[in-house]
Amino acid sequence: MGKYRGPERELSRVWVRQLMVRDQPCLSFVYRYKTKDVTKNVPITDGIAIIRELLGNSFQHAHLLTATQDIQLSISRKGKCVLSSGKSTRLDAPSREHDREKQRFLDLSKPFLVDLGITNEQHQLVPSMSRKWKQINKFVEVLDHALESAGLTQVSRFYV
Repeated sequence: MGKYRGPERELSRVWVRQLMVRDQPCLSFVYRYKTKDVTKNVPITDGIAIIRELLGNSFQHAHLLTATQDIQLSISRKGKCVLSSGKSTRLDAPSREHDREKQRFLDLSKPFLVDLGITNEQHQLVPSMSRKWKQINKFVEVLDHALESAGLTQVSRFYV
């Protein structure tokens, strides 16, 4: 969902995908803010109610990306709905697994992490430094979003 018109200034869009949590089908909502993402997993029936509440009240656009086509719903300020569809832009099916490998902005093989004591000589994370590793990655993530929002995308990837 996009084109946010709600009360939260930093919220820009919400991504929703289906996944399995403890063998139960759920919807995963990722609320994208300027400097952070907030994820909430809810049962499908509750998720549908959340979508109904958000769409039209807070968000004016919704996109449904399927294997065969992309569908867009646009709602005007006066409440007029326009539905359009086109060829699918998806190259692969999204994973429905809940436990995925977390995307990190820094690779453990960076030499300075050995110097900082975050990794050992084999570039494996030192267990007692896992919290520091998360802190460094969060800092780089926030910095990346700040550089991107400032229009400095070519500079933002210098550290990866």
